Amino acid sequence: MKFSDYMGTANDVLNKMDTMVINKVIDVLYKGYVDSKMVFFAGNGGSAAAASHICEDLSKGTQSNMTATKRFRALSLVDNVPYITAMSNDEGYEHIFEQQLICYARPGDILVCISGSGNSQNVVRAMEWAKKQDLTTIAFSGYNGGKIGTIADINLHVPTFDMGLAEGLHIFIAHFITDRLREKIRNEG
Repeated sequence: MKFSDYMGTANDVLNKMDTMVINKVIDVLYKGYVDSKMVFFAGNGGSAAAASHICEDLSKGTQSNMTATKRFRALSLVDNVPYITAMSNDEGYEHIFEQQLICYARPGDILVCISGSGNSQNVVRAMEWAKKQDLTTIAFSGYNGGKIGTIADINLHVPTFDMGLAEGLHIFIAHFITDRLREKIRNEG
């Protein structure tokens, strides 16, 4: 496959997406910012890297300058390695995100789960717990959306069964979301 073919495939996938969902994600995250809610991120493998990346972009990339006192309150649950390894070893890998949410999350906070398949038990359990605790839930999914796609309040679904493409487009879309949020925040001041 030539790179131009790969770009064409990516463009075809993007054209199949419901772009109104992206606007809903922006609106929910902006409201969370205004209301000083926590935004938690979770994912596995490449989606774990995306969770950390998107969290960093949201926390730092939306600020007009480093002296701003109003900021996104965001935390990537994949970055707490000692907790993850202890929980995995003692209780099972499926509990690593849910148990952190029990420690930190409050009603009205936001959980963003990123998963190509949408079926990893640790993100499914986290999302199920979050729904019961009145958190707003957002899925960044691929494949057919998986279980998190059916649980989430908002499912930002990238309709492809190519894991690499799904993961890449999740980051691509997240950069767009961050840019729009930065614009909204700068325009309010």
